[in-house]
Amino acid sequence: MEPRLMKESLEDYTRVMRGRYARRAGRQARGALLDEYCQSTGLERKHAIKVLRGQRRRGGEGASRGSPGVYSPGDVAVLKAVWLAAGQPCGKRLAGQMLRLWLASWQRHHGALDAAQRRRVEAISAAQIDRELAPFRTSGRRRRIASSALATMQKEVAVRCEPWAETAPGALEIDTVALCGGSLAGAIVWALDATDIHSGWTEVRAVWNRGAHATRERLEEIEQALPFALRKLDFDNGTEFLNAHFIGHFKAHEPKVELSRSRPYRKNDNAHVEQKNYTHVRLLLGDDRFEHMELVGPLNEALREWSLWNNLYGAQRRLVGKERLADGKVKRHHEKQASTPCARLLAREDLSPRQRRALQGLLDKHDPIALKARVERKLKAVYELRARLLREDQEENQEQPPATAPQAGRGAAHADWRACAALARSPTAPAARHAPALQSAWGQKQPKSPCQHHQKQRKPKHPRCPSS
Repeated sequence: MEPRLMKESLEDYTRVMRGRYARRAGRQARGALLDEYCQSTGLERKHAIKVLRGQRRRGGEGASRGSPGVYSPGDVAVLKAVWLAAGQPCGKRLAGQMLRLWLASWQRHHGALDAAQRRRVEAISAAQIDRELAPFRTSGRRRRIASSALATMQKEVAVRCEPWAETAPGALEIDTVALCGGSLAGAIVWALDATDIHSGWTEVRAVWNRGAHATRERLEEIEQALPFALRKLDFDNGTEFLNAHFIGHFKAHEPKVELSRSRPYRKNDNAHVEQKNYTHVRLLLGDDRFEHMELVGPLNEALREWSLWNNLYGAQRRLVGKERLADGKVKRHHEKQASTPCARLLAREDLSPRQRRALQGLLDKHDPIALKARVERKLKAVYELRARLLREDQEENQEQPPATAPQAGRGAAHADWRACAALARSPTAPAARHAPALQSAWGQKQPKSPCQHHQKQRKPKHPRCPSS
């Protein structure tokens, strides 16, 4: 590569060439001068034309242009701390009144700011919050929500097809989220999620194995935690809801509760609770697997505090309307000012004095940062218990004798079941591998899958789709 000009020489050379380029007339003359300049400087031809015309500056590379920044590194550090304490909301949910609320709580815990810095942080706009916090945000993740199965009692519950038009609290969408770690094999802990359409009040509870009785009990607990009366329930086509035990209970409920369900395989019919499945469950627990019944109690303690924190201090912007543009795109209109579910309920004029006192008492009793710290402590205890249970399972698996060839008789099947049950609790071995041993021991129908003791060679059902 030919040597390029030094920076100082390049400035002088550009100044001379710019004068020659202005005096040249004709396409060929200017083209020859431009060829010489590009060969000497290494610039791309189109950019060199703009430089010689005076439309681009040479030199000062790396120097920032525009007005100087308003917010100091100390301001950004305070903003980042408040943003993390508030649960990392977007700028539109944090700016304004919510930022002042969180900043006041942060000062009580970490010391007061000087008046000038406090005014700068409180006045920061939503767009500037997103710009300042962009380096600290992580890339998004794909949502993974457990699919639902068709139930046998669909005709007992009417299908809701029209959009919600609720003007009062009490209409809930409910759903369950599998805390399975990517595999639905075996018994696991599920999260029961219920959200109010009008206010956004959301409650989450843990339930073991999504049974009909356990799901109904957890929903009764959620109903007691609601600051308003339950009027409507809408859910998907999962068997944890569409069963005689669950439906019979709410048909006999006083006051009467209207039941409805979504269309099969149309999870957007439950868009409100599907969104909360991510913001209230996945963001807290991730995709980890919870496969021990001992985790249900401690997990519920953490989820009660987590639900209360979101309802009192988690700002939301509700969808006001949608508009389809001429190019086919859909423009969504949200509330201008973000608000918490508790604030929406307190703003209602028809709220009873008892309900108003209860909500105001919750606000007076709790502090957002202290409540968030309790959630973190309880969640840490849950993961410590989970790690201990997994270690005990691994030690138990190591103590098991090596597997032998299968023998005839119920006793041998029972021994196979014990070995398979021990391995099923291991996080590295999917429990579905041991389903044949469970089927032979208890006579229950289990999903067919190959096992190291009972592996069968199956013929492919279709030449283009061989069975594994």
